[in-house]
Amino acid sequence: MGGLLVKSLQEKGYNNVVLAVRKPAENTHLPYPTVLMDYDKPETIKQALTGINSVFMMTGYTINMLQQSKVFVDIAKQHCVDYIVHLGACGDDNAQVSHWAWHQLIERYIE
Repeated sequence: MGGLLVKSLQEKGYNNVVLAVRKPAENTHLPYPTVLMDYDKPETIKQALTGINSVFMMTGYTINMLQQSKVFVDIAKQHCVDYIVHLGACGDDNAQVSHWAWHQLIERYIE
């Protein structure tokens, strides 16, 4: 998924992009600068968001995504991030599928 996002950003001409990754040393081939970020380590989120005004938030599909997303959004707010684009799930607010409901909870929290 991340590779497709990077490709799309390049095709649309976005140049001022920083990629947050868990293993920067393994991602030196990417066309944008990288910064260490791990959803399970809030101190890395704080460092990664310094000077950033817009983010694309993509988490793994586990129950941890609720806690990880809340911490991320809280830190983003503290760092004055203006825009959060969240990779969510389709459906209305009456989701019966757990993963969709988790995404909806996160999206309501972002709002």
